[in-house]
Amino acid sequence: MDDAGQRRQPELLRLLTLLRERVSLTAALALLTVPLLVVAAYVDDGQDVTAPTGALRDEPSLPDTRTDAAPSPRADLPSDTTMVWSGFRLGDGYATAVADEPRVPASTVVRGEVLDLIETRDADGEVVDELPDGWSYPVEVLAFEPERYDHITERELIGPLAEDEALLSATSAEVRRLGVGGRLRFADGTELEVTDVVPDEVVGAAEVAVRADGPLPVETEKYLLARPDTPEVRDALTELGAGEREPRLVPHGDDPVLRHAHSVLPTVERKAHFGEFAMRDLPGRDIRAGQSWVDEHITAESVPILGRVECHRELIEPLRAAMQELIERGAEHVIEDYAGCWVPRTSGSSGPPSSHAWGVSIDFNARANPYGAPPDQPDVLVEVMSEHGFLWGGDWDVPDAMHFELAPGRDTSR
Repeated sequence: MDDAGQRRQPELLRLLTLLRERVSLTAALALLTVPLLVVAAYVDDGQDVTAPTGALRDEPSLPDTRTDAAPSPRADLPSDTTMVWSGFRLGDGYATAVADEPRVPASTVVRGEVLDLIETRDADGEVVDELPDGWSYPVEVLAFEPERYDHITERELIGPLAEDEALLSATSAEVRRLGVGGRLRFADGTELEVTDVVPDEVVGAAEVAVRADGPLPVETEKYLLARPDTPEVRDALTELGAGEREPRLVPHGDDPVLRHAHSVLPTVERKAHFGEFAMRDLPGRDIRAGQSWVDEHITAESVPILGRVECHRELIEPLRAAMQELIERGAEHVIEDYAGCWVPRTSGSSGPPSSHAWGVSIDFNARANPYGAPPDQPDVLVEVMSEHGFLWGGDWDVPDAMHFELAPGRDTSR
């Protein structure tokens, strides 16, 4: 417990003494009782399944479990750090080659997986979230090499962790409503205790950060950090990646958080902005989102040019404004086809839920802009969508030019 927590204990005792003196015990208990859980229903095949959930997380009756787990002031990686990624995963053997390269003084690989979280408890052992059988929260777990990562970051972050311990990024702690002492239980039975809440920037905006040699199955090499950021180091990082997966170098400062897929919102930021849903797997890439989240966040409304669309509520007004601007510019004809908005599915066969699963992305002119092909979108469409807060997939290293994604907090101007 921190110093502030220790100071609060005698204050609480004095309050209890005063209450005993001036009011009845019954009245004192009524004054001090606060609700601990919010219970909401998930709908599964027509049957309501009741469980504590995050669907009502903005209700004022929720306790503030973060009082003793406030993260330290905004921090960052050392300014001479370079991040390398290559799409879904790094090329085979790339991280080992970099570690053995004398031109690169320091490097570390970060592994990541999306794993099924099924229960959380606070430091007192009280349930915060508990899901019915078959349902889970998909969470991004990043695994770090203790000595190498701590050397790169110049912090004691991962080394002090035991195998059954974890860190939460600051945003993840808000989403999870957990602090130090909280517990996480995954679908494979692994349980971890939260030992600290740290700034997003120092753990790649991980929802959960663990040791690479811990019990969770986190194997995919997602990205690599190297120091110092010098021409010689950059040359080595580029040369070593020649082959199946071309390395993409991102210097410090180019994006808010150095991590793979840095140009889009990390999963934890999507959850913070647009809500978190429980899900269950369906065949292929399809998933089913918890009905309580769907009812609260997904809506079907009419917008100019497109007619009726089914999207996240937060997307409707920016989209409506963008379509109206196209009309005012006499450019409504630039949208030849509309290929969907809310589509509950994952990114790839084992990736996190797609931004379409939140209903915060929309696809235009898909026939002329298949995934990976050179962009073929009218400039006016890209310009207008960017002005209204949408990132364009045509700017990505592997183009997805049909794709426009709402990105709160990002500079989408062109």
